[in-house]
Amino acid sequence: MKQFGAGAALSAIPAGLLSIRPAGEGELPATALEWSEKRNVPEVTTPLLYRGRVYTVTAGGIVNCVDAKTGKSIYRGRVNAPGAYFASPVAAGGKVFVASAEGVVTVLGGGETLDVLANNDLGEPVYGTPALVGAAIYVRSSRHLWSFGSR
Repeated sequence: MKQFGAGAALSAIPAGLLSIRPAGEGELPATALEWSEKRNVPEVTTPLLYRGRVYTVTAGGIVNCVDAKTGKSIYRGRVNAPGAYFASPVAAGGKVFVASAEGVVTVLGGGETLDVLANNDLGEPVYGTPALVGAAIYVRSSRHLWSFGSR
């Protein structure tokens, strides 16, 4: 593990998605780099930590899933929905949801491979991250607020 103290130069820290273990109480003011991912790092979206995995989606629609403890790649692939991705992934009920700027909300299974369960085309742009409330997912598009789920 590479140690970074409080005064470490930013240029010494590798670029990409990083897993950093902060110093605990009573430890030296240092952090330890657990792992880093340099490929397919999102340009806009925020990574999602869900059930021990880190999910990212790039602006081009490539989903990357890595083990949160080790950084080992579980899978990487395209969701086959058009458009750029500005909304961050969200998850509930063992599924991961990603929304494209073209208005396609993709539902991914939570398994060991990229499993696209559905591509739902809303027909209008989606730029905001969907919100999960109870058993519902809310998606704000350019003209509507959509709600999907059970009653």
